[in-house]
Amino acid sequence: MENKKPPKALDAIDLKILNELQRNGKISNIELSKRVGLSPTPCLERVKRLEKNNVIMGYKALLNPELLDAPLLVIVEITLVRGKPDVFEEFNKAIQQLDEIQECHLVSGILIIC
Repeated sequence: MENKKPPKALDAIDLKILNELQRNGKISNIELSKRVGLSPTPCLERVKRLEKNNVIMGYKALLNPELLDAPLLVIVEITLVRGKPDVFEEFNKAIQQLDEIQECHLVSGILIIC
């Protein structure tokens, strides 16, 4: 379920919460609340609001590809023709269906690989 309504403006504490969760998505609410200077209940309420508003879209595990016999990183350039207005949205929806794709970046300008 995707929430399209824009979230209320993020304040300094929200940004601290996001920073800590990016560093460690498994941090306990107690530890997170200490690091951002809140008591546990308001801290958890903020995390829930950030999740509900889709600022936090989910949590992932970083896997060691060498231990999984999959030490492969592939960077692919894909050029989309702007023939129709929804081309980027359609592409985004399509790649989200592929579990193998972990990241996708929109890059403008000329790609130069050295």
